[in-house]
Amino acid sequence: MSSKYLDAMYKEIDDLLIDGKYAAVDEILRQVHVDAQSLTMLLGYLTITFMFKDSLSERQPLLEKIRHKAEVEAPARAERLLAGL
Repeated sequence: MSSKYLDAMYKEIDDLLIDGKYAAVDEILRQVHVDAQSLTMLLGYLTITFMFKDSLSERQPLLEKIRHKAEVEAPARAERLLAGL
């Protein structure tokens, strides 16, 4: 995965969050295809939305899907990867 995709995702979501467009961010989070994304990219979604987690209804469901994927793909590191998110 190229960092340009991660950078583009960060910019798009950051701009929406700054503008208070939480419904738009929720829609992005709802549409994330967890199975098709790398753990790095998925952790990026959680990182960029962390400070707004109480305003985003779709963040917790996404976190649970990512947790499951991490437990399957990286069981020895899953808890550490998601710590604090």
